[in-house]
Amino acid sequence: MNEIITNFSLLFLQASISCTVVALIVWGVLALAVRIWPGLSIQRSVWLLAQVAIGVAFLLVWVPQTAHLSILPTFTIAATSKHDMPTHIDMARPIVEQTKLTDPASDEEVGTFNVTHLAWIWLAVYSAGLALNLTRWLLAKRKLQALLTTSEVLTGEALRTHPALNELPEYALNRVQIMETSAAVSPMLVGVGLNKTTRLLLPQHLRSFNTEQQRLIVAHELTHWRRHDLLFLHLSTLLQTLFWFNPILRSLGKRLNWAQELGCDQQVLTGRSQQQRQHYAAALVGQLKAQQALFDTALPALAFGAMQGATLATRINLIRRNTLPNSNWLSKYTVAAGLAGVLICSMLLQPAFALHDESVDLSTSVVTNQNAHATESTATLPQWSNPVSDVHINAFYGVQGKLTPNGHHGIDFSAKLGTPVLAMADGTVIASTEQWENDPHYGRGRVVVIQHPDNLRSLYAHLGSSTVKVGDVIKAGQVIAYSGASGKVTGPHLHVEAWQGEQLIDPQRLLAGLDEHASQSALRARNAIKMN
Repeated sequence: MNEIITNFSLLFLQASISCTVVALIVWGVLALAVRIWPGLSIQRSVWLLAQVAIGVAFLLVWVPQTAHLSILPTFTIAATSKHDMPTHIDMARPIVEQTKLTDPASDEEVGTFNVTHLAWIWLAVYSAGLALNLTRWLLAKRKLQALLTTSEVLTGEALRTHPALNELPEYALNRVQIMETSAAVSPMLVGVGLNKTTRLLLPQHLRSFNTEQQRLIVAHELTHWRRHDLLFLHLSTLLQTLFWFNPILRSLGKRLNWAQELGCDQQVLTGRSQQQRQHYAAALVGQLKAQQALFDTALPALAFGAMQGATLATRINLIRRNTLPNSNWLSKYTVAAGLAGVLICSMLLQPAFALHDESVDLSTSVVTNQNAHATESTATLPQWSNPVSDVHINAFYGVQGKLTPNGHHGIDFSAKLGTPVLAMADGTVIASTEQWENDPHYGRGRVVVIQHPDNLRSLYAHLGSSTVKVGDVIKAGQVIAYSGASGKVTGPHLHVEAWQGEQLIDPQRLLAGLDEHASQSALRARNAIKMN
């Protein structure tokens, strides 16, 4: 269970960072687009699509098939101290009996603060923030429900005698429930925007406006209903709640509300006289004056006068001047293509993280040039097939560096969660467990070990799950497991090792053509060994 939570928290942290970065880029793209095409500012679909794109960027991190699209190598992070262990390991008996190790507890103390800890902390912070935002939403909903409960439903004679409603078309009266309240709130549309679930709440003080102003206000709210703006509002609110940590989503939500209001203004005032426009603008000002306080803006409702200050002044000026900007199909498709491009880039530049722990290695002696070039000094070995269908190498065997001063003891393949892991050759399973006895700190996590002909063994580590058990006879290319991030890692990948007897050997001696699928950083690190 702890392994599942760790894997989830790591991916969640990566997804959160990814969608935040994408949000910043999306905001920049839209800011530039609006400067070129001002008419986009009143296109509600543009602002909602931008919010959806940010949500999709979050989800893409969780799709295993996107792992091989990334052009970035796996980033490795050092985590724990190193121990002295022999080069040759007898895999027939536990490694604990053959080595001198420090107390595992002390290893945890020496370990540095790593991404795994950060992921756990972020998951806890997110959960607390989500709970807080859901609580606020529930309180706002309860407040709205209390207002509706104390409101009067207008029917029959009340509808016919109300100056703002007596000329409404019959279909609107049949599908929208009209209510009136004594509270000093803004006229608002409440519900999900479908059939009888929609309610139009009117304040009693609206009757003090002249008839033309009342009818224009009601027409504005019913335009929201015909355009299904409430559905846009609910989806935007859901995204802002789930991604409460992303301020760009809140800004996009405000721009969506602005676009909806201006869009309704434009439809209501099309073909109307300048005098009617003046009445409409006066209604906005009058509503603001009549309200004692703006109703909670967190509510899932579309309010006629829910704007303040400069925003309201700008809206009134646009209404009076009849100069609402227009947009064309080119601007919309260009923005859509731009958002799609941002999502594609988010996949291509999606990093993977792997935590390197020296306790994972069965041998911490330096891999010498002799081992690195063992192909020239040992007998010819059989050729195996690759352990994943789409090969991308992040780290070769024998690589030395700040994080692996004693040499890397296998090959790391890029593989997101759920990637099928294939047997590299025919053989028999001799281990399939998450607590392998030859891995005292269980740094490799879940492993599968297969005994092959010619006294060869293959090991597959950091698995998410396995499909085989000890004693199973395996064919090359058979699915034996699915990749994961078990053990001491901070991101999903597949670690593969090869053994000949008790000697650790370079898996590349058994796998052909890996250089063609290796990252540039992996090739540079491997070539640096050959030059020494």
